[in-house]
Amino acid sequence: MSKNIIPPPHSHTKNSEVYVITIRGNLDKGASEELSMLIERLFAQKKFTIVLNLDRVPYISGMAWSCFVSKSQQLRELGGDLLLVYLHPNVRGVMRLLELDSCLSCHDDLAGAIHGLTPGKTQSPSLDIACI
Repeated sequence: MSKNIIPPPHSHTKNSEVYVITIRGNLDKGASEELSMLIERLFAQKKFTIVLNLDRVPYISGMAWSCFVSKSQQLRELGGDLLLVYLHPNVRGVMRLLELDSCLSCHDDLAGAIHGLTPGKTQSPSLDIACI
């Protein structure tokens, strides 16, 4: 395992659990594989609501886009979701060009993503953070 991956700590609230994975640098083939493995570990722990903080990601490879789509579908089938936040304008442009904005949930910020997960709730869900 890369020393840049920090597994999220365990926590619960009565509202929901949200696991935020912050990614730094290009999301190339190697980083995509690490991200996929981390998400698989969260699946195994029955953690199905994951937010990817992409504010420090200037490039996303085709393999990473494929990972986002497949993991998002798996999470939705399990009652969760994969949300993308803080996309760079160029990255968002590529997402739109590939027409992935129709199948991926994208938000301008973390608060908007969480608000979409817990409509009508006044308390925020718990946030666990991992970094790649």
